[in-house]
Amino acid sequence: MLHRDPKRVLIHALRTTIAASLCWWLAARLGLHDGYWGAISAIIVLQSNVGATIQASRDRILGTIIGAGVGFSCTLFGGIPWNYIIAVFLALMLCGLLGFRNSSRLAGVTVTIVMLVQSNSPRTVALDRVIQVVLGIMVAVVVTLVVFPRHGWHASHPEAGPPAPQANDRQGNHSE
Repeated sequence: MLHRDPKRVLIHALRTTIAASLCWWLAARLGLHDGYWGAISAIIVLQSNVGATIQASRDRILGTIIGAGVGFSCTLFGGIPWNYIIAVFLALMLCGLLGFRNSSRLAGVTVTIVMLVQSNSPRTVALDRVIQVVLGIMVAVVVTLVVFPRHGWHASHPEAGPPAPQANDRQGNHSE
């Protein structure tokens, strides 16, 4: 089924493309390893309105930080597969207990990257991952605020009640 507002679809595609491309370019200019992680983060968190982008950004950054910390910590004890199994469990439990339910999937993804990517330094993988995700989020938020901003108060203020349903909004699905 075609979306009823092709202008909104065009603007969203344009903003997402600008954010991903800018992030990839910045990562290359800054000499960051694996610049694609920042571009992926920008694509994932950039939503149809400012409020939803900020909410997705918060969830992603919390999950990434928790996953990187737990994943790296668990590399110091034991060996694969047990330390990995324990790390995924701990990261998801920590997110759940802290009330960061939407961040738990992202924490599990980050644990997996930190612990299973072949590297001599899981610490470097963890730090690079956090830096790239933060870069992607910062670029996505700036692009959302500057390029044809569409404000959605409901998405960033849950006490206002549920937002009006909108077809093809990507809210709630910002995993990799």
